[in-house]
Amino acid sequence: MKPVIRQTVKKRFARALDLPDAVVLDYATVELIGDGEARILNHKGLLKYTNKCVKARSLQGVINVEGRELLIQSFSSREIRIQGRICQVMLQ
Repeated sequence: MKPVIRQTVKKRFARALDLPDAVVLDYATVELIGDGEARILNHKGLLKYTNKCVKARSLQGVINVEGRELLIQSFSSREIRIQGRICQVMLQ
């Protein structure tokens, strides 16, 4: 099945079951908890990690979290949990 058709079928499936597109289409989700914690869900891998920058791959592009004293608290194939002083989150 072609990727465009597959995406269309998945979107219809999500609507039929009243599910968010992000769940069915495997979109990345970024959750911010104040300015001290971020969670990246459904990432496709870590690209860069310093105390000022965390970059993760996603289907939509590269998720870039910038700040100070950043620390990856937990890392799994589904989630990256970042703590520190988060100043900016971008999708590139």
